[in-house]
Amino acid sequence: AGIGSVILRDARGQEFCHVALSDESRAREVLFLLQHGVRGECTVTSVKESNTAINDVTQWVVCFTYVDHGGNTHSLESAEMCPDDAQNWQPGEKGAVRFDPQHPERAIWVGKEELY
Repeated sequence: AGIGSVILRDARGQEFCHVALSDESRAREVLFLLQHGVRGECTVTSVKESNTAINDVTQWVVCFTYVDHGGNTHSLESAEMCPDDAQNWQPGEKGAVRFDPQHPERAIWVGKEELY
């Protein structure tokens, strides 16, 4: 069971990122990355069902890759999200990520770059 979630909104109040927080440590990491992470572009590689269901609705993840400032490629998954949000993404599409400049393997999926 998680401790909650964070919903990020753009200046118009439109939701653009929903992050499930599994524990306090993850919450601190997410806040750090949002405040201090380096903005980067990522490429969606796949969209798939996760092993988690909320109210009998299977949650999905977006799988993506990004290249850090050192030229290294990283492959990660987004936080779990509702099927409608995840299925809006297709392999090959570009999205936004924020990664830790000191540990670029630590990152968070942001999603829509123009709302970032």
